[in-house]
Amino acid sequence: MISQLANDVFERTKAFGHLKEIVSQAEAVHDTEWLLDGIGAELHKWADVFPILMPLIASERAEAIHADAATIAHQLSTSRDEFVHQNFQQAVKLTQLKSKTERLLISTREAWTEYARQKVTPYRELTLIAERLPKMARHLDSIHRELVNAQKQTIDLPVKPEVIEQFHACLDKLETLLSDLEGLPSDVRIFLDKLMKDEATFADVTHEVFEWCRAEGLAEKLRIARL
Repeated sequence: MISQLANDVFERTKAFGHLKEIVSQAEAVHDTEWLLDGIGAELHKWADVFPILMPLIASERAEAIHADAATIAHQLSTSRDEFVHQNFQQAVKLTQLKSKTERLLISTREAWTEYARQKVTPYRELTLIAERLPKMARHLDSIHRELVNAQKQTIDLPVKPEVIEQFHACLDKLETLLSDLEGLPSDVRIFLDKLMKDEATFADVTHEVFEWCRAEGLAEKLRIARL
């Protein structure tokens, strides 16, 4: 009788252990559908935009981003195979993969932002010069509008080719509006920059700067301040 009771307790203990294992597996896969939906959506978004951005960003950075995506795809495939074999602990790895896909999108966005800002910076500098020249006054509203539009598009990851086309269209308009200033000699740029900061001196007025001021009608308008 005691032996029978011991066997019964042993069998119940085994059943309890099996139940705990089932509960553990159920907990592991509880959020799996949500994780897979999130990973799928992020990878789909990345796959749509990266081929468009790849020719624009630095090749080394593009290769690194592509390698990260390939690693994620391999790990996702491995997790799928493990799920087929009832290894539900792979759900934990899916959480890690979710974080990796988020970082993949972030690094892709950062690469775009770096490229876009490099393109915008020269026009921003030319705009500062244009703001100091009377002959550019009639263009300033258009210049500011296109510059603001271009700068806005450097922040977020473009999700459609049309967004990138709009960005480059803004740059084309800025190039047209600022075309008269793009060939400014370095001496003139330095002089105007110092002029804006009230740091310009006679030493900055080279022959090239003086001739440019005369050509722009500024020679009679600029005044010499007393120390």
